Amino acid sequence: MFQDDNTSAKVNAIRWLFEKMRDRKSWMNKASDPVLELLSEEFALNARSIWYTLQYRVPDESSAPGRSTVYRALENLEEHGFVRPLEQNNSYYVITERGEAYLRGERIESLDEPSES
Repeated sequence: MFQDDNTSAKVNAIRWLFEKMRDRKSWMNKASDPVLELLSEEFALNARSIWYTLQYRVPDESSAPGRSTVYRALENLEEHGFVRPLEQNNSYYVITERGEAYLRGERIESLDEPSES
């Protein structure tokens, strides 16, 4: 999809606003939000595809999360109920309703506690 500089600036401004509304927790790393945002756009991705895609979404290479950072983010996001493995293939991840609620900036009870499911 083609985006001019003005459209790109508006998208970045909206993303920044949503990020400020989110209730980030101490267990989250710099890949947590980008991983959730990517999974909210796609049905399911494996960890390598997530890492690879994020490399091309950042303005410069130095701000891209490393592979181990993405893998740690996925582990923590799964532990806290924000993503889950796909039932048919557990190497693929999908975002959960809890993850979607976080992206919308909603407050989630006991966000620091691992999910029961």
